[in-house]
Amino acid sequence: FGDAAFHVSATGGVSGNPVVFSVVSGPATLEDSEVTLTGAGTVTIKASQSGGDNYIDVDAEQTFSVAKGAQEITFNPIPDKTFGHAAFDVSAIGGARCNPVVFSVTSGPATIEDSEVTLTGAGIVTIKASQEGGDSYLDVDAEQSFFVAKAMQEITFTSIPDKTFGDAAFNLSAVGGASGNPVVFSVTSGAAPIERRT
Repeated sequence: FGDAAFHVSATGGVSGNPVVFSVVSGPATLEDSEVTLTGAGTVTIKASQSGGDNYIDVDAEQTFSVAKGAQEITFNPIPDKTFGHAAFDVSAIGGARCNPVVFSVTSGPATIEDSEVTLTGAGIVTIKASQEGGDSYLDVDAEQSFFVAKAMQEITFTSIPDKTFGDAAFNLSAVGGASGNPVVFSVTSGAAPIERRT
């Protein structure tokens, strides 16, 4: 399906009358000897010649298959993102069939509703654009992958005033970042063991 219109030919019998073509069945139209395909399937064309006064009318048929036509989706690349990026839309231009392009998440930390992507974590996300071909075209898919980087976070660490050896043990205070994981304290230098973590 999608091939250009083409001509059929037949050699008539001895009556000398013209051979006339017609579509017996299938997705095609015919004008004189030119066949135009209108879909995929099986087409049967009949060649007929009138016998006139002295000969019997005669018919002959030929059958051929019309395969579904190919189509392509143009799926725009998706730039890399950072976790925390606002939801965004993806877009694709469908092929020859007028069916809608449907998006889905093939893999990775994201969800999609219609064409809107929401990131749910860091990693590699692959999104598929699909278009149904229907009766005359093949189904078609296209994929785009992009990387979601980890988001930055900050700790608000309350300053520690200077101390004198012999001062009582004291607590440290820090407000964690967006990950929600606990803040863990450690001594990077000096002689001050930490016994309590908050």
